[in-house]
Amino acid sequence: MREFLAEDIGEAASVLLKGHDKKATLVRWNPVAEHVLLSVAFDNTARVWDASTGAESYSVSFDDTPQHVAWAYNGSAFAVASKDKKINLCDPRANGVSAKFDGHLGAKGARVCFLGKTNMLASTGFSRQSDRQLVNFKRQ
Repeated sequence: MREFLAEDIGEAASVLLKGHDKKATLVRWNPVAEHVLLSVAFDNTARVWDASTGAESYSVSFDDTPQHVAWAYNGSAFAVASKDKKINLCDPRANGVSAKFDGHLGAKGARVCFLGKTNMLASTGFSRQSDRQLVNFKRQ
């Protein structure tokens, strides 16, 4: 995975991030910490990087492929919606998944986001009958 600066147009990358064994699918910048990048990949992992040095600072594995990821508003945690229909809440300062919620049972992928400064997160997805769903979760 290569990080490109906005002014970089050519092939040269400013930093090369090595760690995922398979294709990275989503990348998100931390909303408050400078040079902190979150990536998820088909190797069933999420990794937090120091993008200024290319060093991996945190890694967590999941039971199935991550489909969506979002940071909390203050950058203290992130949530991952995975293909096994679970919502995983991760705190990079702790090891592993800090909370796991049952997600949507439909075949289509779910999306997750934190609800501002509240202690809640929301997930959108589908039921088994393809009905659209919005579910709110309270974070411990």
